[in-house]
Formats: sequence, structure tokens, C-alpha cells
Amino acid sequence: MTWRGTHQGEFQGVPPTGKQVVIKTAEIMRIENGQFAEHWDVVNDLEMLKTLGLATVKEPNRE
Repeated sequence: MTWRGTHQGEFQGVPPTGKQVVIKTAEIMRIENGQFAEHWDVVNDLEMLKTLGLATVKEPNRE
């Protein structure tokens, strides 16, 4: 899944920037008797953190 939103409120000490942010997730659900019985997810929020200036990634030296 891809979640998209706008940074409109304070987040981890960063005041609202108005920037568009994206969070990608993988969702796995087990259904039993027609109901959700368990749920697992993997969240990749690095791009959102980079957009808000909360994370930096050093690119590898390709030489």
C-alpha cells in the first residue's frame, strides 16, 4: 500500500512544512471464519523521514 498525505501538524519536533509525504507498507492479513484474525505489516517510512529532514542517507561511493 502507498499512503500519501500532507505534513500539516508537528511531527517529531518538526513544525508543519506543507510538504507532501509518502509511506509505503506491505500488509498481510489472516482471515478466519470471514473475519480478520491476525495482521502483520512492514512499514518503510524512510522517504517520509527524508522529506521532513529527519533522516539522511549517505549514498555509496561507486568508484
